[in-house]
This record gives sequence, C-alpha cells and structure tokens, in this order.
Amino acid sequence: MSERTGLALPAVRSPTVGRRRVAVTDGLDDLLVAAFTRLATTISDTFEPRLGAARDQREAVEAIVSLIHGDLQRSRREQVLTYELYTLDARRAEFRTITQSWMQASRHALERHFAPGTARALDAYIEGAALHIALDPDPQSAAQTREAITRLIGPSDDQGGPREEDR
Repeated sequence: MSERTGLALPAVRSPTVGRRRVAVTDGLDDLLVAAFTRLATTISDTFEPRLGAARDQREAVEAIVSLIHGDLQRSRREQVLTYELYTLDARRAEFRTITQSWMQASRHALERHFAPGTARALDAYIEGAALHIALDPDPQSAAQTREAITRLIGPSDDQGGPREEDR
C-alpha cells in the first residue's frame, strides 16, 4: 500500500476451468496484481507532490500540463503497461480495484484545487490527452493543453481557486 495515495492490493479470485480452480493462474494473477498495483502507485505518487506543491488553481493548471507533457510521457514502458492494465481491467472485473483506487487517488489530488465534478473531468482529460500525445505523430503543444484545461475548469475567482458555486 502506498502511504501517499492509499492504493492497496485488491483480492483477486482464481479463475476456473470447468469446475476446477486453476492453481497455476493463481500465481500469475498475484504477479499481475502486484505489478499493476506498483505501476498505478508509481504514477499516482507523481500526482500528489505536483498538485500538492501548487499554491493556487493557476499553479495547479501548470502542474497538470507538466504531468501530461512530462511525467506521463517519461516512459514508453509505463505507457504500454498502463494500456495493458486498462485492457485487463475491461476484461476481468477483479482487476478493477486497481484502476478504481488509482482514479480515486488522482481525483483526490485534483480536488485540492478543483470541485469534485471538475476533478473527475480533469482526470479523464489527463488520461485522454496523455494517450493522444503519446500516439499522435503531431501531438498537441503544452499551450494547447493549457488552453483545453482552462476551458474545462471554467472561470475561477480572483485568487485562482474554484468558483464559489463549485465548493
């Protein structure tokens, strides 16, 4: 379990073949859970200090741009593993605890500066933008990402915090 994000290893049920449990797969499932939990924790642990260091919403926007264009692009290996986790999650419900915990930790970090609904939208945008930047031969620039985030969060108060109605 990560101390910063609280991501925990989920319990994984053993698959069955016919009416028999497959013992060999148990070990593989345990390995997959441990590896993907470590990946999710590693990436999630990047969000917390970046967003925690932001003093206001404007700095939080810059932290998100840095996450999308820097941290989430730092390793092709991490990108491939992330997409493999998403695929595994889509196919096998017992692995969803990993991605659900990861999303919850990311949203929690975003909620330091944004209302819960906005944090949810930003979390989805971060995932999508990171994917497009990784795969697009002509990816969007940091300025385009900043503009998209600014449009997504809408107007803020003069201090750069969330709008009063979003609190």
